[in-house]
Parts: sequence; structure tokens; C-alpha cells
Amino acid sequence: MMALNQRSLNMQDPAFDPNRPDDTGNARLGLGAKMRLLDFGRRANDRRAAVSAAGAQSEMFAAVRNDLVHEVTRGFYTVLQAQSFVAVQQEQVRSLEESLRVARARMDRGAAVKSDVLSLEVRLAQAQEDLIRARNGVGLAVAALNTAIGRDLVPETGLDAVPPEQVPDLPADAAPDASGWHPAVRARDGVKLDQRQARLQAREARERWTLMAKSVESADEALRMTKARYEQGAADVPELLNAELGLAAVRSRRVAAVYDYLTALSNIGRAAGELAPADGAK
Repeated sequence: MMALNQRSLNMQDPAFDPNRPDDTGNARLGLGAKMRLLDFGRRANDRRAAVSAAGAQSEMFAAVRNDLVHEVTRGFYTVLQAQSFVAVQQEQVRSLEESLRVARARMDRGAAVKSDVLSLEVRLAQAQEDLIRARNGVGLAVAALNTAIGRDLVPETGLDAVPPEQVPDLPADAAPDASGWHPAVRARDGVKLDQRQARLQAREARERWTLMAKSVESADEALRMTKARYEQGAADVPELLNAELGLAAVRSRRVAAVYDYLTALSNIGRAAGELAPADGAK
């Protein structure tokens, strides 16, 4: 129901004609009809636009969460990697301390010269310095991880975790299943390239891991044999130091390969949008 314009009635007005009311009484009716015609379909379009905007916002939020999960995962592996580097340096320090003990004993017996002892002392000091840096690296990695999390959940001492001995399987060569990921986004060349690069990085790290695992066994055996020969006077200190450095180097490279590979697996999930899919995705 629509009320017409109300005003005072002046029947004494010469222009007053009760059979022909003026136009002002119908103004709102005409305007109302015009407004209804212009609004035809607008509400439906607005609803569709709202649904579309909500979907886009959900996908954008999922993409942000997806990246965040990967960053936290990468930070987690970086902390474990830093702790493993500390373990490598600690083992090298222990090995050099044992070699130095043997060198001093041989020097006391007149079977070694003082320069052997001095060379080992210098190398031990360098290894101890590397250990200090490695421990500081743990603190830096923990700080970065806590920043990614948004809270200081991880103590400065690091995490209690053991690096895996077996190499996890690399996902199938087929394109990753990105169920729930927007088809238009998946079709973009940039996303496909990102997925391909993530897979190649994972394959490279996996091959390095396998190779370094074998190299560590060889270097460990080489050092053991060199130490035995040095105790018998059949090897000199430079040869012993080379064996020490060789083992520490391949151990460090194996650690890097392990966590590069684990991080690369997370990166494959990030590139496919699988770490934090949009709401409703399976």
C-alpha cells in the first residue's frame, strides 16, 4: 500500500477540481514503478557476486595458509638440519681429540715429531670454532621457526627429533593431485612450472642423499684405517687430517641432502596447493 502526498485541501481555490486532482498526488507512484523496473535482477546478481567473492576469498586464504604451512615445515627441517650439523662437528671434535691423544703418546715415545701434535692442535681449534658456529646456527634456525609460527614455541636448545635413516619415497611422476585447488589456478603455466621445479629439486636431493649415505660409509672406513696406520707409524699427520676433513665434509653434505629432500617434499605439496586446501576440499 502506498500513501499519496498529503497537503491541505483548499476547496475555495479557483483551480480546484475534485474530478481532476493535480499530478503531485501520483508522483510517488510513478517513481516507485521506475525504481522497481531498474532493480529487476539486481538482487540475484548481487547474491551471485557475493558468493563469487566469498569463494575467491576462501581460495586466497587457503593459498596463504598453504604457503604458511610450508614455511613452518621448512623452518622445522632447518632446525633439525642445524642440530645435525652440530652433531657432525661434535663428532669431528671427538675424533680429533683422540688423534691428538695418540700423537702426543707417540711423541712421548719418540715415534712422532712435535709438528704432528701442533698440526692436530690447530685443526682441533678450528673444529671447536666450527662447533660454536653450528650451535649458533641452531639458535638462528629456532628464531626463524618461531617467527614463522608466530609464537616462541620452540626452545633455543632446539627440537628432540632423530633424522630419518631411510629415504622417503618421492611421489609419482604424474602431476600432483590438487583436489580442491581452483581449476583456473592449476591451469596457469606458472603453477605448472612451480610444480615441475619442486619435483626436480626433490629428485636431485633424493639422489644426493643416496650418494652421500654411501660416501659416509667409505669415508668413515678410510679414517678408521688411516688412524690405525698412523698409530703404527705408516701414515703421517697430513694424511690423517685429510681423512678427518673428508669424513666431516661428506657427513655435512649428507645432512644437507636429507633435509633438502624433506623440505622439497613439502614444497611439492605447497606447489600443488595440498598443504592447506580451500574449505570444503577433500
